[in-house]
Amino acid sequence: MTTGSSTTTLPRIPLPPITTDPAERQAWIALALVPELGPRRLAALLARYDSPRAILDLPRAALRDIPGFSATLAARLHRAFGEASADAVIRGAEAAGQRLLTPADADFPPLLRVIPDPPLVLFVRGEVALLAEPMVAIVGSRRHTRYGAEVAAELGRVAARAGIVVASGMALGLDACAQSAALEGGGRSVGVLGTGLDVVYPPANHALHRTLLERGALVSEHPPGTRAHPSAFPRRNRI
Repeated sequence: MTTGSSTTTLPRIPLPPITTDPAERQAWIALALVPELGPRRLAALLARYDSPRAILDLPRAALRDIPGFSATLAARLHRAFGEASADAVIRGAEAAGQRLLTPADADFPPLLRVIPDPPLVLFVRGEVALLAEPMVAIVGSRRHTRYGAEVAAELGRVAARAGIVVASGMALGLDACAQSAALEGGGRSVGVLGTGLDVVYPPANHALHRTLLERGALVSEHPPGTRAHPSAFPRRNRI
């Protein structure tokens, strides 16, 4: 760390136990649809209440009593909880051939359970089982040298030979080099998107997108139809 730099530590979001209760899964999805509910506020809520379902059932007065929740924010969140259409998101994802994973599901990636700010919902297409296998993230510059491309591709091939899944963001440049090489080497790869899974971004990676659906997996925390937005990609990187 350089002198004078600073970091912001996020509170750890306590995850309730795995359950098969569909109401709890729907509650996670409903919470994910509320943009004002960031990791700090969610951590405060889950530290006080037993489950996402209990949070959605809170009266407005109870929300106002939680540190960090003003009367205005409590009113806005209470209204959003009532309007959040988890059922519509579930139906839309299923119609698009996507599977939804929440922290309540046994198939939710185990490594994401231990980060401070886990996604509340994951949309997945492809081999869900890959998300629990040994994995390495390979990312790099969009504007790269030929040597950089060679190294990224070799790392992808080495991982494939070792049976390690290559995860990356499907960005132009070294991300795509590593993932393509892993697939060409007979390995598996997971693409983590900052868009909905049905949105191919960047468009130049259309062939890679299609191959990952056949021989890997695509993952996003965004519902179908979500277009590319700059703020989504830094958030994507934690996954």
